[in-house]
Amino acid sequence: MKSNIYLYMLASEWTYRLCSVTVYTIILAYLFVRLVGFESGSGIWVLFLVLCELLRLAMRLREGPLELAMGTSFVLLFAFTAPGIYLLQGTDVTLYVALMILFKDALQFVGRSSYIPSRMAWSNFSVSSASSVIAIFLFLGIALGSNVILSGVLAKIGFIAPYAIALIYYECYLRDSNTKRYQSIFVFVLFLVVIAIYVYVFWSGFGRIEIGSFLLIPMLILNFYRDMGIRTMHAILVGPALIFLAQLSRYGSVDSGERLVFGSVGAHITYTDELWGGNTYIQNGGLVAWLDQWVLLFFNWVPRDFWPSKPIGLGYSAVDEWIGRDGFSEGYSISVGFIGEQYYLLGSGFWLGLVVVFITLVSLRIVVQRYCCGYIAPLVMYDVNLMSYFWGGGAAFGSRMFFFIVPAILFLMFVDRFMIRSFKIH
Repeated sequence: MKSNIYLYMLASEWTYRLCSVTVYTIILAYLFVRLVGFESGSGIWVLFLVLCELLRLAMRLREGPLELAMGTSFVLLFAFTAPGIYLLQGTDVTLYVALMILFKDALQFVGRSSYIPSRMAWSNFSVSSASSVIAIFLFLGIALGSNVILSGVLAKIGFIAPYAIALIYYECYLRDSNTKRYQSIFVFVLFLVVIAIYVYVFWSGFGRIEIGSFLLIPMLILNFYRDMGIRTMHAILVGPALIFLAQLSRYGSVDSGERLVFGSVGAHITYTDELWGGNTYIQNGGLVAWLDQWVLLFFNWVPRDFWPSKPIGLGYSAVDEWIGRDGFSEGYSISVGFIGEQYYLLGSGFWLGLVVVFITLVSLRIVVQRYCCGYIAPLVMYDVNLMSYFWGGGAAFGSRMFFFIVPAILFLMFVDRFMIRSFKIH
Protein backbone atom coordinates (compact mmCIF):
# COMPACT_ATOMS: atom_id res chain seq x y z
CA MET A 1 0.00 0.00 0.00
CA LYS A 2 2.73 2.45 0.97
CA SER A 3 4.64 1.68 -2.20
CA ASN A 4 1.53 2.35 -4.30
CA ILE A 5 1.00 5.68 -2.59
CA TYR A 6 4.63 6.57 -3.14
CA LEU A 7 4.42 5.66 -6.83
CA TYR A 8 1.24 7.73 -7.21
CA MET A 9 2.86 10.76 -5.58
CA LEU A 10 5.98 10.34 -7.69
CA ALA A 11 3.94 10.04 -10.90
CA SER A 12 1.88 13.12 -9.95
CA GLU A 13 5.01 15.13 -9.22
CA TRP A 14 6.65 14.26 -12.53
CA THR A 15 3.41 14.85 -14.44
CA TYR A 16 3.15 18.26 -12.80
CA ARG A 17 6.71 19.12 -13.81
CA LEU A 18 6.17 17.90 -17.35
CA CYS A 19 2.98 19.96 -17.65
CA SER A 20 4.78 23.01 -16.27
CA VAL A 21 7.49 22.69 -18.92
CA THR A 22 4.86 22.16 -21.60
CA VAL A 23 2.78 25.16 -20.50
CA TYR A 24 5.76 27.51 -20.58
CA THR A 25 6.98 26.06 -23.86
CA ILE A 26 3.59 26.78 -25.43
CA ILE A 27 3.58 30.31 -24.02
CA LEU A 28 7.10 31.08 -25.26
CA ALA A 29 6.41 29.57 -28.67
CA TYR A 30 3.17 31.53 -29.02
CA LEU A 31 4.81 34.81 -27.97
CA PHE A 32 7.67 34.19 -30.40
CA VAL A 33 5.23 33.57 -33.25
CA ARG A 34 3.39 36.81 -32.46
CA LEU A 35 6.57 38.84 -32.10
CA VAL A 36 7.98 37.78 -35.45
CA GLY A 37 4.66 38.53 -37.11
CA PHE A 38 3.66 35.05 -38.27
CA GLU A 39 0.09 33.84 -38.11
CA SER A 40 -0.58 32.38 -34.68
CA GLY A 41 -2.69 29.51 -36.00
CA SER A 42 -6.25 30.85 -35.69
CA GLY A 43 -6.26 30.60 -31.91
CA ILE A 44 -6.07 26.83 -31.56
CA TRP A 45 -3.10 27.39 -29.25
CA VAL A 46 -5.54 28.25 -26.44
CA LEU A 47 -6.97 24.72 -26.42
CA PHE A 48 -3.58 23.10 -25.84
CA LEU A 49 -2.52 25.77 -23.35
CA VAL A 50 -5.65 25.49 -21.22
CA LEU A 51 -5.60 21.67 -21.35
CA CYS A 52 -1.99 21.49 -20.15
CA GLU A 53 -2.58 24.12 -17.47
CA LEU A 54 -5.64 22.29 -16.13
CA LEU A 55 -3.68 19.04 -15.99
CA ARG A 56 -0.86 20.84 -14.21
CA LEU A 57 -3.27 22.27 -11.63
CA ALA A 58 -4.94 18.88 -11.15
CA MET A 59 -1.58 17.22 -10.45
CA ARG A 60 -0.59 19.54 -7.61
CA LEU A 61 -0.52 17.47 -4.44
CA ARG A 62 0.34 20.32 -2.08
CA GLU A 63 -1.67 23.53 -2.28
CA GLY A 64 -1.88 26.33 0.22
CA PRO A 65 -4.55 29.05 0.26
CA LEU A 66 -2.65 31.20 -2.27
CA GLU A 67 -2.32 28.37 -4.78
CA LEU A 68 -5.97 27.41 -4.33
CA ALA A 69 -7.13 31.02 -4.77
CA MET A 70 -5.04 31.49 -7.92
CA GLY A 71 -6.03 28.11 -9.34
CA THR A 72 -9.73 28.74 -8.70
CA SER A 73 -9.48 32.17 -10.30
CA PHE A 74 -7.96 30.68 -13.44
CA VAL A 75 -10.52 27.86 -13.62
CA LEU A 76 -13.60 30.04 -13.20
CA LEU A 77 -12.49 33.06 -15.23
CA PHE A 78 -10.40 31.55 -18.04
CA ALA A 79 -10.28 27.76 -18.23
CA PHE A 80 -13.76 27.20 -19.68
CA THR A 81 -14.69 30.58 -21.14
CA ALA A 82 -11.50 31.14 -23.19
CA PRO A 83 -11.74 27.86 -25.16
CA GLY A 84 -15.47 28.48 -25.53
CA ILE A 85 -14.85 31.88 -27.10
CA TYR A 86 -12.44 30.32 -29.60
CA LEU A 87 -14.70 27.38 -30.45
CA LEU A 88 -17.85 29.49 -30.85
CA GLN A 89 -16.37 32.63 -32.36
CA GLY A 90 -12.96 31.65 -33.70
CA THR A 91 -11.29 34.45 -31.72
CA ASP A 92 -7.67 33.99 -30.70
CA VAL A 93 -7.58 34.66 -26.94
CA THR A 94 -4.38 32.70 -26.22
CA LEU A 95 -2.42 35.81 -25.26
CA TYR A 96 -4.81 36.73 -22.44
CA VAL A 97 -4.73 33.20 -21.03
CA ALA A 98 -0.93 33.18 -21.24
CA LEU A 99 -0.66 36.51 -19.41
CA MET A 100 -3.01 35.25 -16.70
CA ILE A 101 -0.88 32.14 -16.17
CA LEU A 102 2.31 34.20 -15.97
CA PHE A 103 0.73 36.71 -13.59
CA LYS A 104 -0.73 34.16 -11.17
CA ASP A 105 2.42 32.01 -11.21
CA ALA A 106 4.53 35.06 -10.40
CA LEU A 107 2.24 35.91 -7.47
CA GLN A 108 2.51 32.33 -6.22
CA PHE A 109 6.31 32.37 -6.52
CA VAL A 110 6.68 35.60 -4.56
CA GLY A 111 4.18 34.57 -1.86
CA ARG A 112 5.13 30.89 -1.64
CA SER A 113 6.42 31.06 1.97
CA SER A 114 3.93 33.54 3.41
CA TYR A 115 1.53 31.05 5.03
CA ILE A 116 3.50 30.30 8.18
CA PRO A 117 1.22 31.36 11.06
CA SER A 118 3.08 32.63 14.10
CA ARG A 119 2.15 30.63 17.17
CA MET A 120 2.90 33.72 19.27
CA ALA A 121 -0.36 35.39 18.21
CA TRP A 122 -2.72 35.64 21.17
CA SER A 123 -0.36 33.32 23.07
CA ASN A 124 -0.79 35.35 26.26
CA PHE A 125 -4.55 35.74 25.86
CA SER A 126 -6.48 32.51 26.21
CA VAL A 127 -9.57 32.19 24.01
CA SER A 128 -11.36 28.92 24.66
CA SER A 129 -13.13 26.99 21.93
CA ALA A 130 -16.47 27.77 23.53
CA SER A 131 -15.67 31.50 23.63
CA SER A 132 -14.62 31.41 19.96
CA VAL A 133 -17.88 29.76 18.92
CA ILE A 134 -19.91 32.28 20.93
CA ALA A 135 -17.99 35.12 19.29
CA ILE A 136 -18.58 33.59 15.84
CA PHE A 137 -22.33 33.37 16.51
CA LEU A 138 -22.31 36.96 17.79
CA PHE A 139 -20.48 38.55 14.87
CA LEU A 140 -22.34 36.55 12.24
CA GLY A 141 -25.58 37.66 13.88
CA ILE A 142 -24.39 41.26 13.73
CA ALA A 143 -23.52 40.78 10.05
CA LEU A 144 -27.07 39.68 9.23
CA GLY A 145 -28.76 42.11 11.61
CA SER A 146 -26.94 45.13 10.19
CA ASN A 147 -28.62 44.57 6.83
CA VAL A 148 -32.01 44.89 8.47
CA ILE A 149 -31.35 48.46 9.61
CA LEU A 150 -28.76 49.68 7.08
CA SER A 151 -28.83 50.17 3.32
CA GLY A 152 -26.48 50.85 0.44
CA VAL A 153 -22.75 50.83 1.08
CA LEU A 154 -23.31 50.92 4.85
CA ALA A 155 -25.20 47.63 4.64
CA LYS A 156 -22.29 46.14 2.71
CA ILE A 157 -19.81 47.30 5.34
CA GLY A 158 -22.19 46.19 8.06
CA PHE A 159 -22.13 42.63 6.73
CA ILE A 160 -18.48 42.23 5.67
CA ALA A 161 -16.79 43.83 8.71
CA PRO A 162 -18.32 41.54 11.37
CA TYR A 163 -18.09 38.60 8.97
CA ALA A 164 -14.32 39.23 8.72
CA ILE A 165 -14.00 39.32 12.52
CA ALA A 166 -15.99 36.08 12.76
CA LEU A 167 -13.41 34.55 10.39
CA ILE A 168 -10.63 35.61 12.78
CA TYR A 169 -12.39 33.80 15.61
CA TYR A 170 -12.90 30.79 13.34
CA GLU A 171 -9.16 30.60 12.77
CA CYS A 172 -8.64 30.97 16.51
CA TYR A 173 -11.05 28.06 16.98
CA LEU A 174 -9.19 25.91 14.44
CA ARG A 175 -5.84 26.63 16.06
CA ASP A 176 -7.04 25.06 19.28
CA SER A 177 -5.58 21.55 19.29
CA ASN A 178 -8.59 20.29 21.26
CA THR A 179 -10.99 21.15 18.42
CA LYS A 180 -12.20 18.00 16.71
CA ARG A 181 -12.50 17.68 12.93
CA TYR A 182 -16.28 17.32 12.96
CA GLN A 183 -16.57 20.39 15.19
CA SER A 184 -14.52 22.41 12.69
CA ILE A 185 -16.86 21.32 9.89
CA PHE A 186 -19.94 22.14 11.95
CA VAL A 187 -18.80 25.73 12.48
CA PHE A 188 -17.96 25.99 8.76
CA VAL A 189 -21.53 24.92 7.98
CA LEU A 190 -22.66 27.81 10.17
CA PHE A 191 -20.90 30.20 7.79
CA LEU A 192 -22.66 28.51 4.88
CA VAL A 193 -26.03 29.01 6.56
CA VAL A 194 -25.32 32.71 7.09
CA ILE A 195 -24.26 33.12 3.44
CA ALA A 196 -27.44 31.36 2.30
CA ILE A 197 -29.62 33.65 4.45
CA TYR A 198 -27.78 36.73 3.18
CA VAL A 199 -28.17 35.68 -0.46
CA TYR A 200 -31.83 34.76 -0.11
CA VAL A 201 -32.95 37.76 1.97
CA PHE A 202 -30.62 40.66 1.27
CA TRP A 203 -28.55 40.06 -1.88
CA SER A 204 -29.34 42.29 -4.86
CA GLY A 205 -27.99 39.88 -7.48
CA PHE A 206 -24.83 41.90 -8.17
CA GLY A 207 -21.37 40.88 -6.98
CA ARG A 208 -21.34 37.12 -7.50
CA ILE A 209 -17.57 36.95 -7.09
CA GLU A 210 -17.99 38.66 -3.75
CA ILE A 211 -20.56 36.05 -2.69
CA GLY A 212 -18.11 33.37 -3.78
CA SER A 213 -15.41 34.95 -1.63
CA PHE A 214 -17.70 34.72 1.41
CA LEU A 215 -17.73 30.96 0.86
CA LEU A 216 -14.15 30.41 -0.26
CA ILE A 217 -12.38 32.26 2.58
CA PRO A 218 -13.62 30.08 5.49
CA MET A 219 -13.21 26.99 3.28
CA LEU A 220 -9.53 27.75 2.64
CA ILE A 221 -8.90 28.57 6.31
CA LEU A 222 -10.48 25.24 7.28
CA ASN A 223 -8.46 23.38 4.65
CA PHE A 224 -5.23 24.97 5.84
CA TYR A 225 -5.62 23.81 9.42
CA ARG A 226 -7.48 20.51 8.93
CA ASP A 227 -6.46 19.56 5.35
CA MET A 228 -9.90 18.57 4.12
CA GLY A 229 -8.32 17.45 0.85
CA ILE A 230 -9.64 20.47 -1.07
CA ARG A 231 -7.56 21.06 -4.20
CA THR A 232 -7.87 23.02 -7.43
CA MET A 233 -8.87 19.74 -9.06
CA HIS A 234 -12.23 20.05 -7.31
CA ALA A 235 -12.71 23.53 -8.76
CA ILE A 236 -12.03 22.04 -12.20
CA LEU A 237 -14.69 19.37 -11.64
CA VAL A 238 -17.40 21.75 -10.41
CA GLY A 239 -16.32 24.77 -12.50
CA PRO A 240 -18.93 24.39 -15.28
CA ALA A 241 -21.72 24.00 -12.72
CA LEU A 242 -20.55 27.09 -10.81
CA ILE A 243 -20.43 29.14 -14.03
CA PHE A 244 -23.94 27.93 -14.86
CA LEU A 245 -25.23 28.91 -11.40
CA ALA A 246 -23.54 32.31 -11.63
CA GLN A 247 -25.24 33.02 -14.94
CA LEU A 248 -28.57 31.71 -13.67
CA SER A 249 -28.46 33.84 -10.51
CA ARG A 250 -27.73 36.97 -12.54
CA TYR A 251 -30.18 36.60 -15.44
CA GLY A 252 -32.71 34.05 -14.22
CA SER A 253 -32.19 31.68 -17.14
CA VAL A 254 -29.50 30.09 -19.29
CA ASP A 255 -30.89 29.30 -22.72
CA SER A 256 -27.69 28.60 -24.67
CA GLY A 257 -24.00 27.79 -24.41
CA GLU A 258 -23.21 31.15 -25.98
CA ARG A 259 -24.85 32.92 -23.07
CA LEU A 260 -22.63 31.00 -20.66
CA VAL A 261 -19.44 31.78 -22.57
CA PHE A 262 -20.17 35.37 -23.55
CA GLY A 263 -22.06 36.27 -20.36
CA SER A 264 -20.53 38.22 -17.52
CA VAL A 265 -18.21 35.34 -16.52
CA GLY A 266 -16.38 35.57 -19.85
CA ALA A 267 -17.12 39.20 -20.64
CA HIS A 268 -13.75 40.38 -19.38
CA ILE A 269 -12.06 38.32 -22.11
CA THR A 270 -14.34 39.49 -24.94
CA TYR A 271 -14.02 43.15 -23.90
CA THR A 272 -10.24 42.80 -23.67
CA ASP A 273 -10.16 41.37 -27.18
CA GLU A 274 -12.34 44.20 -28.52
CA LEU A 275 -9.97 46.73 -26.98
CA TRP A 276 -6.87 45.02 -28.34
CA GLY A 277 -5.41 46.88 -31.26
CA GLY A 278 -7.85 49.78 -30.94
CA ASN A 279 -7.13 53.41 -30.14
CA THR A 280 -9.33 53.77 -27.08
CA TYR A 281 -6.32 54.66 -24.92
CA ILE A 282 -5.52 57.62 -27.21
CA GLN A 283 -8.93 59.12 -26.51
CA ASN A 284 -9.52 58.13 -22.89
CA GLY A 285 -6.25 56.82 -21.48
CA GLY A 286 -2.91 58.27 -20.52
CA LEU A 287 -0.87 58.55 -17.35
CA VAL A 288 -3.41 60.66 -15.43
CA ALA A 289 -6.25 58.24 -16.17
CA TRP A 290 -4.00 55.31 -15.24
CA LEU A 291 -3.05 56.95 -11.93
CA ASP A 292 -6.75 57.49 -11.14
CA GLN A 293 -7.41 53.75 -11.46
CA TRP A 294 -4.24 52.92 -9.53
CA VAL A 295 -5.44 55.10 -6.65
CA LEU A 296 -8.80 53.31 -6.69
CA LEU A 297 -6.95 50.03 -6.16
CA PHE A 298 -6.27 51.36 -2.63
CA PHE A 299 -9.18 53.67 -1.92
CA ASN A 300 -12.23 52.70 -3.96
CA TRP A 301 -13.79 51.45 -0.71
CA VAL A 302 -14.02 55.04 0.59
CA PRO A 303 -17.66 56.26 0.21
CA ARG A 304 -18.07 59.08 -2.30
CA ASP A 305 -19.89 61.09 0.36
CA PHE A 306 -16.54 61.43 2.13
CA TRP A 307 -14.56 61.89 -1.09
CA PRO A 308 -16.69 63.76 -3.68
CA SER A 309 -13.81 63.99 -6.18
CA LYS A 310 -13.04 60.26 -6.09
CA PRO A 311 -12.24 59.00 -9.61
CA ILE A 312 -14.83 56.93 -11.44
CA GLY A 313 -14.04 53.25 -11.75
CA LEU A 314 -13.10 52.14 -15.27
CA GLY A 315 -15.87 49.55 -15.38
CA TYR A 316 -18.42 52.38 -15.17
CA SER A 317 -16.64 55.11 -17.12
CA ALA A 318 -15.85 52.77 -20.04
CA VAL A 319 -19.59 52.49 -20.74
CA ASP A 320 -19.83 56.26 -21.25
CA GLU A 321 -16.47 56.71 -22.98
CA TRP A 322 -16.31 53.60 -25.15
CA ILE A 323 -19.53 51.57 -25.46
CA GLY A 324 -22.10 54.30 -25.01
CA ARG A 325 -24.75 54.62 -22.31
CA ASP A 326 -27.70 54.36 -24.71
CA GLY A 327 -29.75 51.28 -23.94
CA PHE A 328 -28.11 50.71 -20.56
CA SER A 329 -29.23 51.75 -17.09
CA GLU A 330 -27.57 54.62 -15.24
CA GLY A 331 -25.68 52.27 -12.92
CA TYR A 332 -24.62 49.75 -15.58
CA SER A 333 -20.92 48.89 -15.70
CA ILE A 334 -18.73 46.34 -17.48
CA SER A 335 -15.68 44.24 -16.63
CA VAL A 336 -12.76 44.80 -18.97
CA GLY A 337 -10.47 42.50 -16.98
CA PHE A 338 -7.05 43.24 -15.52
CA ILE A 339 -5.40 43.04 -18.96
CA GLY A 340 -8.07 45.06 -20.75
CA GLU A 341 -7.84 47.75 -18.08
CA GLN A 342 -4.14 48.29 -18.76
CA TYR A 343 -4.66 48.30 -22.53
CA TYR A 344 -7.59 50.71 -22.24
CA LEU A 345 -5.38 53.15 -20.31
CA LEU A 346 -1.88 52.61 -21.75
CA GLY A 347 -2.31 50.95 -25.14
CA SER A 348 0.83 49.13 -26.24
CA GLY A 349 2.43 50.11 -22.92
CA PHE A 350 -0.01 47.82 -21.10
CA TRP A 351 2.84 45.53 -20.04
CA LEU A 352 4.42 48.34 -18.01
CA GLY A 353 1.12 48.93 -16.22
CA LEU A 354 0.87 45.20 -15.42
CA VAL A 355 4.39 45.23 -13.96
CA VAL A 356 3.66 48.25 -11.76
CA VAL A 357 0.36 46.79 -10.55
CA PHE A 358 2.06 43.45 -9.86
CA ILE A 359 4.65 45.19 -7.69
CA THR A 360 1.84 47.11 -5.98
CA LEU A 361 -0.16 43.96 -5.23
CA VAL A 362 2.90 42.15 -3.87
CA SER A 363 3.86 45.15 -1.71
CA LEU A 364 0.32 45.46 -0.38
CA ARG A 365 0.28 41.77 0.42
CA ILE A 366 3.53 42.13 2.38
CA VAL A 367 1.92 44.92 4.41
CA VAL A 368 -1.10 42.70 5.14
CA GLN A 369 1.21 39.90 6.23
CA ARG A 370 3.18 42.31 8.42
CA TYR A 371 0.11 43.46 10.36
CA CYS A 372 -1.95 40.27 10.58
CA CYS A 373 -0.42 39.42 13.98
CA GLY A 374 0.46 35.87 13.00
CA TYR A 375 -2.98 34.92 11.70
CA ILE A 376 -3.53 33.79 8.13
CA ALA A 377 -7.17 34.90 7.77
CA PRO A 378 -6.32 38.41 6.47
CA LEU A 379 -3.94 36.88 3.90
CA VAL A 380 -6.63 34.45 2.76
CA MET A 381 -9.06 37.36 2.41
CA TYR A 382 -6.50 39.20 0.30
CA ASP A 383 -5.68 36.27 -1.96
CA VAL A 384 -9.30 35.26 -2.56
CA ASN A 385 -10.27 38.82 -3.45
CA LEU A 386 -7.59 38.88 -6.16
CA MET A 387 -10.21 37.14 -8.28
CA SER A 388 -12.04 40.48 -8.36
CA TYR A 389 -8.91 42.10 -9.76
CA PHE A 390 -8.52 39.53 -12.52
CA TRP A 391 -12.16 39.98 -13.47
CA GLY A 392 -12.76 43.70 -13.03
CA GLY A 393 -9.43 45.48 -12.55
CA GLY A 394 -8.11 47.69 -9.79
CA ALA A 395 -11.32 49.51 -8.90
CA ALA A 396 -13.22 46.24 -8.42
CA PHE A 397 -10.43 44.91 -6.21
CA GLY A 398 -10.21 48.11 -4.18
CA SER A 399 -13.96 48.26 -3.59
CA ARG A 400 -14.09 44.74 -2.10
CA MET A 401 -10.81 43.67 -0.56
CA PHE A 402 -10.45 46.48 1.98
CA PHE A 403 -13.90 45.86 3.45
CA PHE A 404 -12.46 42.52 4.59
CA ILE A 405 -8.87 43.49 5.38
CA VAL A 406 -9.26 46.73 7.31
CA PRO A 407 -11.73 45.43 9.97
CA ALA A 408 -9.79 42.18 10.36
CA ILE A 409 -6.40 43.84 10.84
CA LEU A 410 -7.76 46.59 13.10
CA PHE A 411 -9.41 43.94 15.27
CA LEU A 412 -6.20 41.87 15.47
CA MET A 413 -4.12 44.96 16.28
CA PHE A 414 -6.60 45.97 18.97
CA VAL A 415 -6.43 42.53 20.57
CA ASP A 416 -2.65 42.38 20.26
CA ARG A 417 -2.04 45.86 21.64
CA PHE A 418 -4.67 46.35 24.33
CA MET A 419 -6.18 43.05 25.44
CA ILE A 420 -2.93 41.07 25.56
CA ARG A 421 -0.99 43.92 27.18
CA SER A 422 -3.79 44.45 29.69
CA PHE A 423 -3.61 40.74 30.49
CA LYS A 424 0.16 41.04 31.06
CA ILE A 425 -0.25 44.02 33.38
CA HIS A 426 -2.85 42.35 35.54
